[in-house]
Amino acid sequence: MDQIINRIPIMLRQYKYLFELLVVLCLNLSLISAQDNLNGVIYYDQVQEYKLEGAYNSPEWDSYIAQLPSKGNTQYKLSFIQERTLYEIDPESESQQNKKMKLALKKASYMKPPSPKSIKVFNDYGSGIQIQQVELLTKDFFVDTELKQLPWKITQTKKQVLDYVCLGAELNNGDGTITAYFSPQIPIPVGPGEYYGLPGAILSIEKNGDVLMEATSIVLSELGSTNALEILGEGQTISQEEFEKILDKKIQEFNINSTAKTKAKKKGKK
Repeated sequence: MDQIINRIPIMLRQYKYLFELLVVLCLNLSLISAQDNLNGVIYYDQVQEYKLEGAYNSPEWDSYIAQLPSKGNTQYKLSFIQERTLYEIDPESESQQNKKMKLALKKASYMKPPSPKSIKVFNDYGSGIQIQQVELLTKDFFVDTELKQLPWKITQTKKQVLDYVCLGAELNNGDGTITAYFSPQIPIPVGPGEYYGLPGAILSIEKNGDVLMEATSIVLSELGSTNALEILGEGQTISQEEFEKILDKKIQEFNINSTAKTKAKKKGKK
């Protein structure tokens, strides 16, 4: 009898969690008709690590970057119309970036292997495709891939983001634990960047407990099905495999040039 009594609190917590999941399911079913015309914009703060260390092996560079922050926030916006989304840097955020930081990032890029920069990400959940506009060495590429189903595991954690109560879900990406907080009040599987596929819009992303992205403003509007997201330029798309071959080639060229410059410097000192 004592064992049964001791188990009652655990059983109550389990039933409470099952009840909450049932409420989420009912909410999604009740809003399924509204999903067809659900449009809007979600603005996010995204943490960016600048990684300026080691770009130049000189005390002057170390002294220069010591005056700059190691990370900062960049504002992004996620526009969504029914089952399509466009994730991009908010132009106002880009114009507000510190001039000294912009110059430091530009200088650091000269001494590091080529690295692709994501400009825009277009997802079509209906057809299961993703087109990413990527900048590599000042040239834009449009990389076409399939949307993969992410192995989320819904947890019992909750978080308040703006006016929305969000439920937690986790996945392990090999580099740590990613926790997403999604809101069933916005019943579409959208989210920032590479995160999506939950029964509600993802409003916050954490990695090992640290916030990486979080919604700062949400504007919902019933715009109707005649509106369409801006097409990503007019560039011809290439596959992920083709883009990786191009990237590998550029990195090899960079390494060869760097080795040649190092040898030339050593020869000049003799």
